Amino acid sequence: MNKATSLFAFILVIIVSCTNAEKVDIQKFRNDYAYELFVKAKNEKDIDRKLNLLALANHQVKSASDTLLYDILDYQIYYHDLKRSYDSSLYYSNEMINKAASINDTSNLAKGYYRKARTFLYLNKQEQVLENMYRSQSLYKSIHDSVKAGKRLVELANAQDRLGDFTGSHQTATDALNYIAVDDSIYLASVHTLLALTSSKLDDYESSIKENKKALKYVKSRHDSLVILNNIGVNYRRIENFKKADEVFETALCKAQDTIRITWSLRDNYFYNQYLKTGENVITELEGIAVQRKKSNDIEGLLSSYKHLSSIYQEHNLSKAKQIAEQYLNTAKAFGNPLEELQALEVIIQLNKENLKEDYVQEYFYLNDSINTSRNKIKNLFAKIKFDEEQKLKEIEKLEHQSAASKLEAEKEKTQKIVISVILFFLLLAAFILYYLIQQKHKRDKIKEIHDTEARLSKKVHDELANDIFQIMTDPAVTESTLIDRLDNVYHRTRDISKENNLIHTGSDFSDELQGMISSTVPSSTKVFIIGLKNIEWDFYNQEKKIVIYRVIQELLVNFRKHSKATRLTLRFENSGGNLNILYKDNGQGTDLKNAKFSGLRNMENRIHLIDGSITFQSKPGSGFSCQINIRS
Repeated sequence: MNKATSLFAFILVIIVSCTNAEKVDIQKFRNDYAYELFVKAKNEKDIDRKLNLLALANHQVKSASDTLLYDILDYQIYYHDLKRSYDSSLYYSNEMINKAASINDTSNLAKGYYRKARTFLYLNKQEQVLENMYRSQSLYKSIHDSVKAGKRLVELANAQDRLGDFTGSHQTATDALNYIAVDDSIYLASVHTLLALTSSKLDDYESSIKENKKALKYVKSRHDSLVILNNIGVNYRRIENFKKADEVFETALCKAQDTIRITWSLRDNYFYNQYLKTGENVITELEGIAVQRKKSNDIEGLLSSYKHLSSIYQEHNLSKAKQIAEQYLNTAKAFGNPLEELQALEVIIQLNKENLKEDYVQEYFYLNDSINTSRNKIKNLFAKIKFDEEQKLKEIEKLEHQSAASKLEAEKEKTQKIVISVILFFLLLAAFILYYLIQQKHKRDKIKEIHDTEARLSKKVHDELANDIFQIMTDPAVTESTLIDRLDNVYHRTRDISKENNLIHTGSDFSDELQGMISSTVPSSTKVFIIGLKNIEWDFYNQEKKIVIYRVIQELLVNFRKHSKATRLTLRFENSGGNLNILYKDNGQGTDLKNAKFSGLRNMENRIHLIDGSITFQSKPGSGFSCQINIRS
């Protein structure tokens, strides 16, 4: 059912995104030979002759800035896709990209990446679809073409869904809603259907029902509405609202035709819902539907039939249930659907608890690991694509802002813009950090700490950053090369300030967040031993305590990096008597705690005391530094 829903969302996109090349108009009147060939190609019915004329027209265009060139290329890509000559489609897509990039034509550059993504879609190369569709939507966003940006975001979300990145797909589809026009019913239906699908895959069935109901408002055809009603009924069944599921299935069946596959899906889900609701014997009906699906080669529907039948037979005929589960697994393998294959293995393992073959268990774990590895790969790929594209967009923006003035004037203007931008960045960064810190404080006894933090950051920005910027601005000896080096130094110190005050995620991945901070803060030349971190049940500690733990460890590591000159660092985490004990120890140069004043240590003590914890420090010159923290759960 999920694959059918995904296909439905994809088809909705195809309806409007397959640009019909016959609708392209040349707004500017012209009578040159290239345009004459182009007009002949538009009017030609035979695709091969049409493509020959387009190739001749392409060769007649001499300049990359000629808008006719991109209309010709668009036609060539479209009709080569139609002929399934995808190598040629990719060739002309790359030509469009290269030509547009050479003159900084962002609109046609975005179109080139979009066309390239569509060709890879036909080739079923989903990773390349993801990469090129991301670039296209990013470029459309950069020129504020909201309509096309929204459509490309929907197609990007579909690519993420097909690759198994359901969370990423859901986020992208949500972003698309900010761009799609309110009267674009086809894309609105598509994006809400996709949000419903990803919500269901993420086990958020209530949200899936809401999104499906929104999609139902925009679909036009009866078949599309039946698909959505079927999904709504299934989600009601999943949350065990069998009565509501009945109502939805019955409403849909009244509108359905006996000859179409969606009717079998509705009937199959309806009878299975009856069994779950009342225990009614519906085996005869479900087996009849399975026979029809097998005759019509409805493999996806057959998987659903086998799943339901094996579930029912488990209660009445265990041998028959095992037989159907085997059919379920073999059909999923033949269909090439690893998720269904994994579900089939779960059913077989459940049915064969007493006499389970080791091969099934190994196959299950291998397949599960393979799926998870693939999903993680896609998430990492998407992150890399996003980073690379952001860097490219910065380069494009930089080129677009270059003026036609003399080189000296252009360099002066660029330098002024850089300095002004950096100053604004620092001011905004400082303001954001201060605002964020203030907004997160909820207790009156934290006001002093907030004021101290404000003063510290303001002083740091003023003394370490603003003064340096002022010196750069007023230094008559500054050159372009020295300016970049000095600004780079300021930038890295700004980034350190940001890292010390960044947002902390205190959810289920807190241990990963903490370990990541440790790894990024400690120099790579230091040997770090982190013991017991993954064994701590962090759910026993509230958000406030996690934040304090994070900040105190962060402060220790910052001091370590700045002052200790140590080569080895140990962090030990353990639960003892319901308390969390954290031991920090390094082999650095140490210090005299009795004769020195350390505001950083006082800040740590204040933080720990606010959550009813204790902290002790031990150190002396030449003997390293250690810290013992105790916190009640």
